[in-house]
Amino acid sequence: MRIFLTIIIVSLCQTVFSQNLALIDSLSKIYRAQTDTTRILVLAEIGKEYHRFNPDTAILLAQQAVNMAEKISFTKGKARGLNIMGLGYYIKADFSKALGLYQEAFPLFLASGDKQGYGLALNNAGLIYYYQNDLKKALEYYLQAVEFHLASRNRNGQALTLNNIGLCYEGLGDNAQALKYYLEALQLYQSLGNEFGIGQSLTNIGYVYSSDRDYPKALRFLRQALQSQQKTKDISTMSSSLLAMAQIHKHMHSYDSSVHYAQRALDLAKSINGLYDAREAIHLLYEVSKERGILKDALFYFEEYKVYNDTIFNIEKGKAIANLETKIELERKQEQLDVLESEKDLQKKVSLAIAIALVIAIASGLLIYRSRKKLALAYVRLEDANKELASAKAAIEAQTAVLERSNQTKDKIFSIVSHDLKSPLHSLKALLSMFNSGEVSREEFLAYIGMVQTKVNHASDIAEELLLWSRGQLNEMRIKPESVKLGIVMEEVVDQFKQTASEKGIEIRMDKVDLTVMADLNMLKTVLRNLLANAIKFTSNGGWVTITTQSDNKQITVTVTDTGVGISSENLEKLRQEQSFTTPGTNREPGTGIGLGLCRDFVRKWGGHFEADSELGKGTTFYFTLPIS
Repeated sequence: MRIFLTIIIVSLCQTVFSQNLALIDSLSKIYRAQTDTTRILVLAEIGKEYHRFNPDTAILLAQQAVNMAEKISFTKGKARGLNIMGLGYYIKADFSKALGLYQEAFPLFLASGDKQGYGLALNNAGLIYYYQNDLKKALEYYLQAVEFHLASRNRNGQALTLNNIGLCYEGLGDNAQALKYYLEALQLYQSLGNEFGIGQSLTNIGYVYSSDRDYPKALRFLRQALQSQQKTKDISTMSSSLLAMAQIHKHMHSYDSSVHYAQRALDLAKSINGLYDAREAIHLLYEVSKERGILKDALFYFEEYKVYNDTIFNIEKGKAIANLETKIELERKQEQLDVLESEKDLQKKVSLAIAIALVIAIASGLLIYRSRKKLALAYVRLEDANKELASAKAAIEAQTAVLERSNQTKDKIFSIVSHDLKSPLHSLKALLSMFNSGEVSREEFLAYIGMVQTKVNHASDIAEELLLWSRGQLNEMRIKPESVKLGIVMEEVVDQFKQTASEKGIEIRMDKVDLTVMADLNMLKTVLRNLLANAIKFTSNGGWVTITTQSDNKQITVTVTDTGVGISSENLEKLRQEQSFTTPGTNREPGTGIGLGLCRDFVRKWGGHFEADSELGKGTTFYFTLPIS
């Protein structure tokens, strides 16, 4: 994965780390020898050097620079300090905080005439919008940044921003525009002798030509890129160049060369923990092994690819949540500004009304009473406006609560899909693909399918539970009550679990019931299935599960009791507080953590009561009630 060029974050190899320390030591000597304004600028510059490997220290030093600048009203120094603080928070992935600091610095840069600093801050703000996938917004910031780099004659900053613009156009699918800006950046870097920038620009150009299937040109630029990157030891971009070359050789069916470059890219990516490039290199090795018919290698790389893919999925999920939080925070700040503007307008109107009333009172005593009424009315309106503001605030808080619940539901779905559904489906997909392409024989396929079937059956049950649970969370479930023979339903559900219980040597005991209840048939079956499955799951071999009923004139109580391992007091309290949890069964059977919550919700929908009693080592009993028909 090519790194974005706005902020160059180098790998913490010993050479680069030593260079940073040497530069910091040099800057520290300058800091001690200079006057106040220069000391502030140098302190901010020291903070910038720390942001690459210790963002907390960078933020602390930059904050000191801001405080010193405020004491002597040094606007340029404060703006530089705020910008470095933004870099630190960007590295910590606190995008909302970083963007707020950049926005605070913008007017200070303009007021102090610091065009170079303003251009860099615009670059940094554009980066945040780029990672939020708002490429058009990012382009707005970068195009402004180019103007300020030109005005301040900051040619390195100009080349850096031109590369960023090229990345945006490439992301938008406009390769012609992307190539134009990459070539312009390359020319600037070459005139400056900036080998680091030359290497990255050449890599970007190689990727564009590869995307356009002009493989000879792509390989020529990528080879030149590798020469520059070997000089600068730019490992991250070097692995991206090698990965592109491996992909091109695969398209050209030069499999030996493809494997050679992919393996080199993988080794470099692993050396700097480059998850994205490592994942792509492994996937490429899997595809080449598959096309060459080397089944053993293909399976090995496929399993390794799944591990990397799951790790990156969790990272991307965190980024998505962070991006959502950033957008919500920005919207909240805008709403606060709108409210403050409304309050200011209202205060102006009230002040004007009071002034008019005073003039009228002085001019004529006859209008005093009337002016007092107007003043009182103005105060009433002010109170009404305050009430409206309070109501709006309550609405915003309610909306925030809804968003938090939505985030929790989304996180739960993401977690289940990532860990419980994706793995068996990927395994089945890979097995079917290899069977269809003739990579495995029929006998091998039958041998593999037994291992996959259990996982797929479990995934199917999870998917059905997840669908019911998510519809319940969105309040889309509607109860459809009807007269149901309880005994028949119980026997039908027990029959479904006889094989599972028999495999663990568990006896299922059930009352004979001849009662009719009012219930939604599908909901009732779901509750019985979940409770019975749960009881079998947590009962050791040789135990038993009992289903009994007890009725009065109004309702029936159904009890499911097991002789299993029981529920801890901590988890039992979570269940009563309606918090989800999951633990493996006695044979390490997996769970989703939504089954019992689904039972509780369904029982409530038909007006019943749901409860659980348990003691560790002595088993568990679940109760729920049904109205008699």
